[in-house]
Amino acid sequence: MAELTIPFWLTSGVLADSQSINDWLKSERVQPRWIDEVIRITDNGAEDSLKVSGIGVGVPQFNWASGQYSEHLFLQAACREIEVGERRLILLLSDSGGQRVGVLLASPSAVGMYNLMPQAYLEEFFSLRLPDAEVNVLEILSSELLKKGRKAAQVKALLLVQAQAKRPVKAETDFSGAAWVKQVNPAAGAISACRDLVQVLMEKKQANGLAVEVAADRQLFATWIERI
Repeated sequence: MAELTIPFWLTSGVLADSQSINDWLKSERVQPRWIDEVIRITDNGAEDSLKVSGIGVGVPQFNWASGQYSEHLFLQAACREIEVGERRLILLLSDSGGQRVGVLLASPSAVGMYNLMPQAYLEEFFSLRLPDAEVNVLEILSSELLKKGRKAAQVKALLLVQAQAKRPVKAETDFSGAAWVKQVNPAAGAISACRDLVQVLMEKKQANGLAVEVAADRQLFATWIERI
């Protein structure tokens, strides 16, 4: 079995109204021709808001409608492609909640080749379907983390995006030591929320965070993000 590669969260950004995707890539010192996959998530017919030029011929570019699937699903799928060596640099773009967000995920080989400094790496990404709406989400997360060799008590920052239900009380749980991460734009998708978590890790110099989303169909997604 081939050795798995750790996916890096290279960089991310919220784009200004007048800023193009190419402008943002240039500001991050990334050439479009380096990218070997593009994933766009936007309202049908609004793909031009996430247009990018200079992508290599033959590079797959996927357009998905907002709300069709959880954005966290696409984030984890991109991580797995990097993990197994299928991709080196993936651009994820989201236009939802009146906000455009770009995220670049990279393999260690891409980071070294292009002399780029990543912000974090992503591990222990998993998903499962909750049995019912009343289930204790924090208990399930704690149990799943143990299966991955992690402990809930290690989590420093906790992001929970939910389509429904109130945020659970984490006092007297294994997550009691983690600080809640507040979404800057709750109307935006999970990719924007994960960016909020990474920004908190960078600004507060926290070691790690857990990004969790519970979709309307009770599908749970969780990704462990470790600051570099």
